[in-house]
Amino acid sequence: MSTGVIKYEGSITVEGQVGDFERIIDPQSWSDNFPFIWPQSYLINGSLPSDRDPAPPGLARVATMPRFGFLFEQVLFAGGILYSNVIDTDLQVRDGGLLFRYSEVDCRTTDTLLNTVDGGIDIDNGFALVVPAEGMPGFVTVTVTKEVRFTEPSPFVDNEPLFFEAVVKLSMDALLQSLIFVGALT
Repeated sequence: MSTGVIKYEGSITVEGQVGDFERIIDPQSWSDNFPFIWPQSYLINGSLPSDRDPAPPGLARVATMPRFGFLFEQVLFAGGILYSNVIDTDLQVRDGGLLFRYSEVDCRTTDTLLNTVDGGIDIDNGFALVVPAEGMPGFVTVTVTKEVRFTEPSPFVDNEPLFFEAVVKLSMDALLQSLIFVGALT
């Protein structure tokens, strides 16, 4: 069983320049910016390892654009659920803005207080776009989308699918709202 595909799309207009938000949407920085959600996030060194090691070897931080490659992330979900994922990422400058796209390659493991199981998420993709706000000099519009489907931990996924949907939407809204303060601090 699974939760069904949970979809999210949201936008916010905040003070700042496009470049101010590069470090925020760069997935290499997620664990620095939001460690309470992403305990780990880094580009994988080389190709995707064939073993099920939940934490493949990392690559030194990449500073050049475009940035793309396999990213390892650990995402801490409500209730102490920890998902270890590999996602295919692409961050680039496009048409005066920043575009970040990602798609699930492999959910390695799901850890709960009770056990660790293989997998846990079988769909996870989306994008973030930062562009100058139309008609508002000194402001940007940030748009994010996400599609995700959870398959573990069962039976929680089977019995509480609305919980997962609510947490995804609240988490994404909280991340967008936090950009208000990022804009004010730059």
